[in-house]
Amino acid sequence: MAPNSSTLPPIFQNIRNADINGLVLAFIKSNKDNPVVMAVVSLLNAIQAKFLPDLTRFTAELISTLSDRQFYLNLYRAIEDHIRTHPWATAFFVIGVIMMCNPIAAIGFGQMGPVAGSLAAAWQSTMGGNVTVGSAFAVLQSWGMTYNVWIPIVGSIISGVSVVAADGGKHLAKVIHDGQVMASAIGKGFGKARPFGL
Repeated sequence: MAPNSSTLPPIFQNIRNADINGLVLAFIKSNKDNPVVMAVVSLLNAIQAKFLPDLTRFTAELISTLSDRQFYLNLYRAIEDHIRTHPWATAFFVIGVIMMCNPIAAIGFGQMGPVAGSLAAAWQSTMGGNVTVGSAFAVLQSWGMTYNVWIPIVGSIISGVSVVAADGGKHLAKVIHDGQVMASAIGKGFGKARPFGL
C-alpha cells in the first residue's frame, strides 16, 4: 500500500511536489550543524553572489550577438577573407577535419570488415558475395581494416599544421626578413671592422 502525502516525512513531500528549492532549504536546515554542508552552502552562496550577475550579463550579450544579423555578416566576411588569404591552409584544414571524422569508418568499412547495417554492408550485398580484387570496394575495405585508427590521427595532424601554417606563415616571413636584414648589416660591418681583433 502506497503511503499518502500526509504520512510521508516533509522532505519526501517536497520531492513529490517537485519543490526543489524547498528540498534544498530543508536539507540545509536539517544539516545546519554539519560543517561540511555549511562550507558548501557558503561556497555556493559566494559563487552565486560573485558570478551570477556576470553569467546573466554574458548570456544576455551572447543571445543578443547570436541574434544580430550583422554578426553573421561579419563572420562570413572574416571567413571569406581568411580563405582568400590562406587558400592552401584552408583546404588542408578542411581535408584534415574530414579525415578526423573518418568517412571510411562512417560509411561502414570497419577493422573487422563491413559493419552490419551500414552503407558498406548494403554495397557488399549488391555484389553477391564476390568482391573483385582491386575494386573500389576492396580498396576502401582494405583502408578501413588497415588505417581505421590512423586516418583520424593524420587528419588531426594535417588540421593542426594547417592552422599553424596559416598563422605562423606571417611570423616566419617576418623572422626571415629580420634575419636577412641582420645578415646584411653584419656583412656590411665586417668590411669596416677587423674580425677577431686582427
